[in-house]
Amino acid sequence: MTIRVSDVFRRAMSGEEYEKFINDVLKALKGGLEETDGRIEKGNKAAMDTTQIWQAIVWSLLYPGKMRVYIDAVNLNENSMTIRWRLRSSHNSLKGKSSMTLTNLVR
Repeated sequence: MTIRVSDVFRRAMSGEEYEKFINDVLKALKGGLEETDGRIEKGNKAAMDTTQIWQAIVWSLLYPGKMRVYIDAVNLNENSMTIRWRLRSSHNSLKGKSSMTLTNLVR
């Protein structure tokens, strides 16, 4: 299914604050989440799979606009149930394109 996620950050900030937020915070959050949990799908689109609902919510907030959402699997056992969410944004992926490397961080 395709959903449309509102850009809550743009709505909550002035234009100047939003531009600063994008450059100082949002790109770093997106890059970090993509490097650890993301993948690249055809067309260079940012995507991820997760069973953690908080990750699905954070991903949706970081990638507003059109998003494809699939339920890939439902796992049942005696004590719990998990849903594996597959999310693909309409944004281009940043994975592997970070200008800040671990070497730069420890210097």
